[in-house]
Amino acid sequence: MLSYQPIWFDGFIGLGYTFRNVYPCILLLFDSKKRLKEAWNKVIRLWPDDEIKIRFVEIEIEHGGDGSSYDDDNVMYMRVGELMSTRSIREKKSSSSSKKYAFIMYCRSRILENTWVFLKLLDISDNYKRLKNEYDGKVYLDLALYITKDESCELEIFRYRKSVRDVAFLDERVIKGTIDRQSDKEKEDGVEMQIGESNVESKVEEGISTTDDNSSSDNDYDTSIVREAMKKILCSSL
Repeated sequence: MLSYQPIWFDGFIGLGYTFRNVYPCILLLFDSKKRLKEAWNKVIRLWPDDEIKIRFVEIEIEHGGDGSSYDDDNVMYMRVGELMSTRSIREKKSSSSSKKYAFIMYCRSRILENTWVFLKLLDISDNYKRLKNEYDGKVYLDLALYITKDESCELEIFRYRKSVRDVAFLDERVIKGTIDRQSDKEKEDGVEMQIGESNVESKVEEGISTTDDNSSSDNDYDTSIVREAMKKILCSSL
């Protein structure tokens, strides 16, 4: 059972990435200023930076899916709050069978007494791959308004920022096999717990939750959040 009621939110249009700072920055993109400000003021602003978790789960989608991503390879350096016009950030069309990734961001908020989960299925882009390769323990999270104009677009980056250190890159094994923790006795005896057809390596389990070892209930909660998020994402993509 999830001790904090999850609230699922996909009211943003995608992600952007910039690499102009010491640490990479993930842009949470909205097409509505009202929705952007509500997401910040009512949810993200209340999250402690050190308790925010971001999970990227790579998965093969065989039939359909409406995920989109935004490629910002050629974005020029820009200041927070500045309007930027560019042709380089654009929606990529989905194919009938392609490698995608799920973006899952959440925080177990004691203030809100629930868990808001931001989730979206996206196409794998060059900038996502760069983030994955260059991630070094920290990312910035910014919010931006995405406005299309003819064949180009404008980005307005707001003065909202979080620093996130709990980031993990996973694959679809997290929903095909077990990621439940084994008891000390089972580990000593070499007994493997298994659900379904396959096991998941311990490093995948550790990636889902990077909390302290003495917080097994938190680990189980994080595992449940990721699994439930993936179920919702996959059901919506069929």
